[in-house]
Amino acid sequence: EGILERLRRWGVPAEDGQILGLLFVQGTARLRAEGADALVDLYGEWLGSASLAQRLIGLKALNSLAEDPAFENLPPLYDLLVPVLRSAPLPLFNDLSTLLATLARRAPVETAFFFRQVVASPIGKDTPRLIRRILPLLGETQQESVKSALKN
Repeated sequence: EGILERLRRWGVPAEDGQILGLLFVQGTARLRAEGADALVDLYGEWLGSASLAQRLIGLKALNSLAEDPAFENLPPLYDLLVPVLRSAPLPLFNDLSTLLATLARRAPVETAFFFRQVVASPIGKDTPRLIRRILPLLGETQQESVKSALKN
């Protein structure tokens, strides 16, 4: 049985948050070292689920990947987050905020670009509030560019 199958079986909403955290960090170390494409795909499945609880797990899993300094392929994470940030559902707000803060600390220029791209199309009423929460983590130039995009 492969690691991905175990993740699918164990990455369920009923699991304890600490256990899931360990699973996403320690249980995926080998996969992350060998190439995280399969992990990104799995986390994307969870994020696209109709189940709110499964989407929360997807956000937590993506955050563990974004926190890994050895993981450098951030663009697929931004791609997965576009529909989530556009709607910014309140039940996902805290976990989404945590993930966006991780991305902002790791790649502020890319995160600012991502924010500008997201707000260039229709967004939910809570999306600007979520983005403003992350702004202090960006450089001054990036903050100004995102603020300008939010005004338009």
